[in-house]
Amino acid sequence: METVDGSYLKRWFRGNDNGPLFRTNGEITFRKDESWSLKRWAALEDLGSQKELYRWAWDLHTRELDDDWSPLLGLMRLMDASTTPSSAQFETLVAKTFDVDEAARILSVRALNDDWNSIGLGNGQNAYFYFAPREGRWKFIPWDMDGTFGNVSARLTPDADPGFARLFSRPRYLRIYLQAQRRTRSGTRRYPPTTRRTLFHYA
Repeated sequence: METVDGSYLKRWFRGNDNGPLFRTNGEITFRKDESWSLKRWAALEDLGSQKELYRWAWDLHTRELDDDWSPLLGLMRLMDASTTPSSAQFETLVAKTFDVDEAARILSVRALNDDWNSIGLGNGQNAYFYFAPREGRWKFIPWDMDGTFGNVSARLTPDADPGFARLFSRPRYLRIYLQAQRRTRSGTRRYPPTTRRTLFHYA
């Protein structure tokens, strides 16, 4: 399994590899007696303009010394209905800001595998979000896909996360997601190179 880091970006995003990479996690407090408690999972929601509100659930894995969270804060404002309430504006901006097609293909596979331990389908973790600066769009990269077939209430759509739930409730993007599920269930392997990058080498 490849480690998702700066070297990974150089291999798979040549010439577009110097953007910020964030890993989704839970904000967890561990205690000396080996107990722990969860404050929150990572989620596509606007918590405000202070980056410290996101730091413990969104780990910055590249350009750490820059500590620039402005692209992530912009994504959070976009995905949250309280800060981008207009559906028309949301659809226009999200098409320019987020690679929805690629995310739909990845999430469709994870849903059909009942990959419950991942953002969108259960716990808000086990994924990376990478902002490709030359393209100007966010990329969704899966990680740790072994928590499968363990949830009797498995979701078929990624509605466990508020941002993904909003995105795939829009007819335009729901169609993209359902088409990705149909291709997956039909067994076709005619995936674009980006999907092979983010799916098949994790199998």
